[in-house]
Amino acid sequence: MNPKRSRLEPDQLAGIEEKLERADENILNLGVEINAFIKSSPDAGVANPKANRTQQWINAHKDRVIPPRFGVLAGEIAHHWRSCLDHIAWGFSSDDYRRDNETAIAFPIYLAPPNKKTQPRYDRYIEGITNPAALKLIADLQPYKATNPIDDPLAIIHELDRVDKHHTLVLVVPGFDAQLIIPKSFLTTKVISAFELDEDSFPSDPTKKADFKVSRQIAFAAFGQRKNQAVVPSLTHLSHEIRKIIRRFSVL
Repeated sequence: MNPKRSRLEPDQLAGIEEKLERADENILNLGVEINAFIKSSPDAGVANPKANRTQQWINAHKDRVIPPRFGVLAGEIAHHWRSCLDHIAWGFSSDDYRRDNETAIAFPIYLAPPNKKTQPRYDRYIEGITNPAALKLIADLQPYKATNPIDDPLAIIHELDRVDKHHTLVLVVPGFDAQLIIPKSFLTTKVISAFELDEDSFPSDPTKKADFKVSRQIAFAAFGQRKNQAVVPSLTHLSHEIRKIIRRFSVL
């Protein structure tokens, strides 16, 4: 008997959804812990009283030791996502292939097109899948087909999980987020002058000025090609991306 798997079964989709929910819970918990950690830091450093307050504040944050737990949680989140993808490959594989190749089934993630050396492994991962639409979608989602493969969401998830499982904790570091806040009054003035509109329809406060704000954050040391990317917003973005991918397989 060799039943083919043309779609993901409801129980498999339910299991994937539970993993996605657990990952989202971990992101929420990580965000709470990071906020508490940041708020517990001193408002400014005291090592150099001659430095201005902003510089002291920056020094105080960048020299802090980040709890290893943050990296542990980030790695667990990435692992949940990576295993969801592997569950997809398993869900579409035939019973016979599952029985004889249990450890070979996985969702391939390649940053470069398969070559003579890597093609056999790619084929082994998906050999039990007979659904043409699933095979095509797996191929279409490969990071090497993106403009910047290293920055592709699947590539980032794969790398975070790989580092966490085989090398060390996912590295998170102190970071900063800079924002230039432009008041509505400035934009309103530009709109009114450009389109000759009635200023009474766009009330503004001329006393407000542009403001430059720097806030503390905890960041990934490396996130694809980018450096110092805020942990929680970055993970939230990946959560949205992985859910979109799962939905595409769920309707096949």
